[in-house]
Amino acid sequence: MFKKMLPWIIMILVVITLITGAAFVLWYFVIDDGGSQASPEKQIEQTLEGEEAPQISAEERMLLTVPLDNVATNLADMSYVVRLSFSFQLDSEEAKHEFELLQPSVKATTVRILRDTMPEEIQGSQGQDVLVTKMMNQLNALLLEGKVLQIEITDIIVQQS
Repeated sequence: MFKKMLPWIIMILVVITLITGAAFVLWYFVIDDGGSQASPEKQIEQTLEGEEAPQISAEERMLLTVPLDNVATNLADMSYVVRLSFSFQLDSEEAKHEFELLQPSVKATTVRILRDTMPEEIQGSQGQDVLVTKMMNQLNALLLEGKVLQIEITDIIVQQS
């Protein structure tokens, strides 16, 4: 009796091993992204503990800043609408020029991030810091000539529609 069941037992063990291996690969490479990116909360902590942005004069800062006004969209909870205005500080004039040329992509990226955000996720300064961190990661991936150093939310209105 045991000899008849032995091939079935071996087959079941092989299938369980393959499923476990596939689950591990899926978790490591797809869901966890290999640990290559920290969560926005950890990135905020690293930013707060890490290097300070170089101090520049107000005039230089103004020359490297690009505003984006009145971005309005629904949030993940479709009964809420958000309207935001931002100020983006870039690290060079070349980056600023590229950022201005990419303004439609910047706005689309911002709207996409907001559409995945629940209203309670952007409440308070910590929620807004998480939003800014997400945006900075996405927008820096768009730029070839430099990077976004700082994003400031200059206006925010969240209301239930």
